[in-house]
Amino acid sequence: MVLNRFYLLSLLSLVILLGYLSYQIFKPFLTPIAWAIVLSLVFYPLYAFFLKILRYKSLSSILTLIVIITIILGPFSYLSILLVNELKGISEYIESDRLEEIGKILNHPQVKAIIERVITFFNIPEEKFDAAIISGLSNLGKGLLKRLTIGVGDVFTVILNFIFMSFSIFFLLKDGTDFLKRFRDYMPFSEEQKDRLTIQIRDIIVSTLYGGVIVAMVQGIIGGITYSLLGI
Repeated sequence: MVLNRFYLLSLLSLVILLGYLSYQIFKPFLTPIAWAIVLSLVFYPLYAFFLKILRYKSLSSILTLIVIITIILGPFSYLSILLVNELKGISEYIESDRLEEIGKILNHPQVKAIIERVITFFNIPEEKFDAAIISGLSNLGKGLLKRLTIGVGDVFTVILNFIFMSFSIFFLLKDGTDFLKRFRDYMPFSEEQKDRLTIQIRDIIVSTLYGGVIVAMVQGIIGGITYSLLGI
């Protein structure tokens, strides 16, 4: 009895230790794996369409992956270039002391009234208040540009995560259904309970995931229209 208990505790400790070490190994890749799962679920209908036509899992998975990469890299690269140019323009605009527009805003009657109340309440000279605003805007522009430069500088990590995510998407699309079928076979439930659980999980995933995608698309369209109207 004591020997069996010792064996059980040793086995449990070994499993926990191996699980922790495995977690530490996969920890840097958890984010790309999570994105791979999300994108695989979103684009699975496209994979099923290719599979229905081509009849080859590997080829269908590769074509779906090409579509995903094109959709991600195209807008992302374009928007990254636009963002860098915008931040550089803001930094150059501030550093060149071309702050006429900001001065007009500060001298607006309604804004001026609010500023006078603030100055009176805190007993701050108006020149010092204006200088603080200009200095704050300048530091903001420089800080944004610096943070963006640091983020873009870590290109190797981004590329590595993207490659790992792409491989994960390929195998999730190709072998994901087989894995789920095997996992379903090991579930200690009756076939009726398995079917009910499968339907409920599928409904939750579809409503949550595709609902989030639709909301994101609507927000993107509204944001794009707003930026276009503002000339940004």
